[in-house]
Amino acid sequence: MAKSKTLALTWDNLPEIGLRVLTSFGLASGVLALLTLVTLLGTLNQIEEGLIDSTAKYFESAWIIDTIPIGKVTIPVFLPGGYLLLAILFFNILAGTIVKIRRNWKAIGLYVSHIGILILIFSSFVTRHFAWEGNMALRPGMQSSEALHYRNWQIEILPVNAQGEASKALIIPHGDLETIGWKGQRTFTSPDLPFDVRIRHAARNATPIPISAPMAAKSDTPAVDGFKLLELPKEKEAERNSAGFYAEFLPKNGEPPIPAILWAHLGGNFAEVKPFTLRTDGKTFAVQVVRERMAIPFTIKLDQFLFEKYAGVMTAKNYQSNITKLEDGREEKIEVKMNEPFRHRGYTFFQASFGPPNAGPDDELYTVFTVWKNPSDHWPLFSLLITFAGLLTHMGWKLADHLRRSTRTA
Repeated sequence: MAKSKTLALTWDNLPEIGLRVLTSFGLASGVLALLTLVTLLGTLNQIEEGLIDSTAKYFESAWIIDTIPIGKVTIPVFLPGGYLLLAILFFNILAGTIVKIRRNWKAIGLYVSHIGILILIFSSFVTRHFAWEGNMALRPGMQSSEALHYRNWQIEILPVNAQGEASKALIIPHGDLETIGWKGQRTFTSPDLPFDVRIRHAARNATPIPISAPMAAKSDTPAVDGFKLLELPKEKEAERNSAGFYAEFLPKNGEPPIPAILWAHLGGNFAEVKPFTLRTDGKTFAVQVVRERMAIPFTIKLDQFLFEKYAGVMTAKNYQSNITKLEDGREEKIEVKMNEPFRHRGYTFFQASFGPPNAGPDDELYTVFTVWKNPSDHWPLFSLLITFAGLLTHMGWKLADHLRRSTRTA
């Protein structure tokens, strides 16, 4: 094979040099080595920060800026993140496939296998940006057509009529709230509300604390009804965090601001949410912090929860949910088991857990499903089948060539 000529580093040669670097095996090898290192560091980091934060820091980021304590020494870490590395690898394989593979029928297997690998990498980007994960808890006889996000919180503002009934909620979404931070602030407005909402402190994990408590001195939020909002360290299990906000409602009619501590109380799957209530301009509103909701285009009803335990203890040996799917006036009976999820219309229901915690022999149990919506759920399987078919085709061509050469020399 002819060697490629060395190019001088000039402005005219930059595009060709850049293409050579992008399609080089050296770049691919370096990216794979860095991915191995990032995977190792991200896995070890889960011990300290938990799965969700470690995934965000090491695998979903463009850059990793961190420190690693080793004994009494702290080592700074600055590396490309998993997101950036996979993006580089994607374009490396794509450009290499177009530029370096010979254009003939014998190379069809290589083209197909490379397409399979590209689909696998691209599926990770689709999952990162479009997947949604939450849970649905049901008691026997209950039914639901929505799931609650494990980690994302939103603020709902509900107009309340004279009968105490709430109408459709106005929502401040998680994506807007998470950008505020503890020291920042942001004002939200809506033509449908007689007031603006100013969030001055936002914490992923927080709790109200009486101003008489010694810990209250650590909070720099104003007091509301004898309480201050205290920011807490983030939990390793992200779903255990309880979001909190210090808010001010600013009436548009010139009335004084109404301060409030908005807090997401973690009271279990069926805990009653107690909203903050305010009245302005002759109207009443309820404000609450709740988990982000996802509407499901069909209804799930729990008919029966079956629980099998080990003798003498409440430790689960096996459990499953017998459910009914209600859709367009039709009913379908389905069993959801620990390793046999239910899939329908892009939604996957896993038998995740049950409750209540520390349940006694006579307590009624409820089921908890993990609800997963991922447009690229089956893409990894398809990509592996495509890659396998491509490699099988390529090896078939190679074997046929070898047999032909052997026949000629015999």
